Amino acid sequence: IPAGAPPNGIASNFVDPPFLDSQPRIITGVMLPLTFFIFILRLYTRVKITRLWGADDCEILISAKVTLTVKCLYAIVALFVKVTLLVFYLRVFFPVHHTRVMIWIGVVFTTVFYVACSIATIVLFVPPKGRKNGWMSTRPDSMTEALLQILSIQGVIGVVLDFYILFIPMHLVVGLHLPFSRKLSVCGVFFTGFIACLCSIVGTVFRFKAKPSHDPLWITAPTFSLAIIELNAGFICSSLPVLLVLFRRL
Repeated sequence: IPAGAPPNGIASNFVDPPFLDSQPRIITGVMLPLTFFIFILRLYTRVKITRLWGADDCEILISAKVTLTVKCLYAIVALFVKVTLLVFYLRVFFPVHHTRVMIWIGVVFTTVFYVACSIATIVLFVPPKGRKNGWMSTRPDSMTEALLQILSIQGVIGVVLDFYILFIPMHLVVGLHLPFSRKLSVCGVFFTGFIACLCSIVGTVFRFKAKPSHDPLWITAPTFSLAIIELNAGFICSSLPVLLVLFRRL
């Protein structure tokens, strides 16, 4: 069953069509085992070594499960990954008042924004009652344009949020009275999140490229691979500070 009508001037090829499946398969094959391994180490550290279980650990459990459905629930996965990082910062930097305010602003804005994106996407995707063929009906161009608009806005705001979340610990670490080498090592832990920022930027570029295209799904295909790297990088970044306790024991 065709997923949709081909772009204008393009004939459907059901014999030997080109595929883009190798890229997400390779990236998923690399990132998923790595993330799962770090996730197990984090759980072991919290349960067996520190014996300190917090809200960020509950959040990361949820994000770990939802990451498996990243293609369909990107906004929800992004919400849990980003909030996990913010809640972790809240535990670490709670005594600093202005940082606490920044974190709560980030939590509220992230939650409201990604929930709104999810609702808007569901409203656009779910066919209205009475539409002929229901879920099998072809989406009108106006709906595709609206979805691309949501994705573009989501990409831009996502980039801003990623850098905002990265800025919170970095500006505090720079101000600490520590040896320069120590500062670099601490910044290096949080700097893993910069990978997520880069993926978010490149993914947003692809989303904007799709808007004038006659085949937006093909153009935006790399964003799925970038989303996998971005969310897993955020997942790993939120776990590395916890794993430092484990590494010191080795």
